[in-house]
Amino acid sequence: MRLSGILLLAASSALALTVPRGVTGSAASDSRCAITTPASAFRTTDAQVFFWFQAASVRTGEKLAVEWVNPGGVVAATANYDQLPAAPSLCFLTQLPIAGFEAASMPGKWTVRVIVNRAVLHQRTFAIEGDPAGAGFRITKVTHQEGGLLVEGAGLMAAARLHLAAYTKNAGWQYIAELFPETQEAARLTVKYDNAWKPGEYLVYLRAGNGVLSQPARFQVSSGGTYRLPVRAGERWIFTQGPRGSTHFGNTSQAYDIAPLNGRCIVAMRAGVAHAFDKGERQCFGCRSYGNYITIDHQDGDYSHYGHLKSGTFLVRTGQKVEQGQPLAIVGNSGYTLGAGGGYHLHVQVTRGFHIASQSVPFRFDDLRVPRGVFTSANGRPDADCGRPEANPTMISGSKDRTLNGPSREGAVAVADWWNGELPIPPGTRQLEVRLSWEGAEQEMDLHLVSPAGRHYGWYGVNSGYSGQASKPEEFQIPNPEAGRWRVSVQGMKGTGELMPFRIQSGMTRAR
Repeated sequence: MRLSGILLLAASSALALTVPRGVTGSAASDSRCAITTPASAFRTTDAQVFFWFQAASVRTGEKLAVEWVNPGGVVAATANYDQLPAAPSLCFLTQLPIAGFEAASMPGKWTVRVIVNRAVLHQRTFAIEGDPAGAGFRITKVTHQEGGLLVEGAGLMAAARLHLAAYTKNAGWQYIAELFPETQEAARLTVKYDNAWKPGEYLVYLRAGNGVLSQPARFQVSSGGTYRLPVRAGERWIFTQGPRGSTHFGNTSQAYDIAPLNGRCIVAMRAGVAHAFDKGERQCFGCRSYGNYITIDHQDGDYSHYGHLKSGTFLVRTGQKVEQGQPLAIVGNSGYTLGAGGGYHLHVQVTRGFHIASQSVPFRFDDLRVPRGVFTSANGRPDADCGRPEANPTMISGSKDRTLNGPSREGAVAVADWWNGELPIPPGTRQLEVRLSWEGAEQEMDLHLVSPAGRHYGWYGVNSGYSGQASKPEEFQIPNPEAGRWRVSVQGMKGTGELMPFRIQSGMTRAR
């Protein structure tokens, strides 16, 4: 009995981690790590099934895996979480894509389960309901071409019309148009669609004259930019997650995660103008953050973003022009990261908006035909190293907890609107500090200052001494400011529709 008790205690200790809760759903909020629409049944045209679960009593270095098991009992997809931090509770949100993926062709009862030390700690079942597709009526390939689409498959003579939808963050697959075939054969058909195609992810399915549906098929319209791998030539890295991966959905649906094998140096995928956001962040499991990151404006509507970088290693400044292959910073694990090697990896994506949290769009690596597995980059010169790191000169830190002794103001602003106020600066002021703070976790605002002579301070103006766009709070430290009445402006950037309250604080140091 004593030996049995010792063995039982050892087994209990080995499985200290528990998973008390888990939920599946058709919609989720990544920022809140929550299922917003619980569900246990899904259609083949649904974008994905989400799985949320909570892990409790997590110890340092523990590992767990999420397995998606198809109706035949085979593990169809896996998400691995290695080197977890010690925490009373951790929240996880993962997905299995359905429409246009293998899961859509396997209707029936599915299981998602959490595995720790080969033991199943939690599992949920859900159903993928099959469409009444006729035998031999299917799509194998969709090609976007000038003026429309080429659809290849089998039994296509039976198709009476084609349905087209686009992927959106909030609405999943959003219906666009019903199209009739222009040309039609048993193995291929074409449809005409002259509307402007935006970079994004699209879905089609066919409907026969008797109402029978084909399985859905996906295709993408990629950005026209010429992108290369974002790591230094000669270094070996590995793709750990691609578009529509286990944690890439919503705005990050077209992102890539890339982890180092014998490398560390991040380089520019394409030439442009850099914007550096070294916020001094470290790894943070309780936040949904990209950590320290660099955005490159390619000045044709495309922006590339490089997330989870190591603080203090930035080699480019805001406003600096960079060339393709130019070193940017060192890989890190800042912000929300989980995974092998303590989470060290690069998150990279392309958007059509300046903010890193904008909707990602498909893009191609011109120097790697199939972006998966282990690869060796050839981007840039092999002798171009991240070298001696230097702190980002636009970064300020350590000031947000200090009390500022100048005037303060409170106000509120809506998304895309401006609030303006004035701040008198007396002669002889040696340093000016201005801080913008707000409470809403899902809100973003920008701080702008204009001197009496009309000099603009902000992310697209003078940014020396600026904490950086997307920092919270945002603040400026300006030495020897011009005396007179300064304009202080707040722009609402992101919110949920209501007025967003904020506070402006200021501090001044006078010359003795």
